[in-house]
Amino acid sequence: MRKIHRIAALALALLLALAAVPALAKADVLGEPLDDFTVDTLDGSFTLSEALKDHELVLINLWATWCPPCESEFPFLEEAYEQYADRVAVVALSADPDDTPDMLREYAEEHGLTFPIGSDTHKLFEYFRQSGIPTNAIVDRFGCVAFIEAGAKTSAKAFTDLFDTFLDEGYTETKPLAAYTLYFYDQDYEAVPGCVVNFCTDELCSPVVSDEYGEATFMGAPDAYHVKVLKVPEGYVYESDEEMVTTPDSTILYVELKKQ
Repeated sequence: MRKIHRIAALALALLLALAAVPALAKADVLGEPLDDFTVDTLDGSFTLSEALKDHELVLINLWATWCPPCESEFPFLEEAYEQYADRVAVVALSADPDDTPDMLREYAEEHGLTFPIGSDTHKLFEYFRQSGIPTNAIVDRFGCVAFIEAGAKTSAKAFTDLFDTFLDEGYTETKPLAAYTLYFYDQDYEAVPGCVVNFCTDELCSPVVSDEYGEATFMGAPDAYHVKVLKVPEGYVYESDEEMVTTPDSTILYVELKKQ
């Protein structure tokens, strides 16, 4: 069974302090145009509007050099970027003002990162009102914020599937998506794969199965989802009967199972 070091590391990352709390909540940002910005990068500069002239979407990755979950997902982001570089622009911006250009350059070289890297001088982390890093945000071909998610992705496919959603020919207008995740673990902080959970609105339910990291993630339109655990693997018990609800501003839940 896999220890959920990623969850512990993410919890530490959530302690990243905000210098100011913006009036906008994530739900208000989704679907709205993102103001143009330019940031200095290790090899020049990155301008949102210029990137959208040559690409069909932009992924903004917010991170820090000290962040273990950020480090764990970068190889997957690099792999996905290499596959989609002609259609997808990526910029990784450190949300920690103590990360100097020299630190960023050393980090990029050590990890073999080829996409533009700089500092979050426009305080996008605050604008997106996130409480943890890494955070990935998608700006679609129409210049609107279509997706925001805190937490590390665990495969290149997780990125390419996300890209494909917004690159599809049927994507003819901004349709924001949110990622809703349940983390399943036991009292020993071991990840529990194979749990089945339903994400439901009043009209529709979508079942999701937790993966090897204990993550059950549902991608859907920003909404309030009622969450129900349908099944846990043999040898585990889910004891709570409390209803769980996710909202566009509360997208991560933690579920502890008891070993029998």
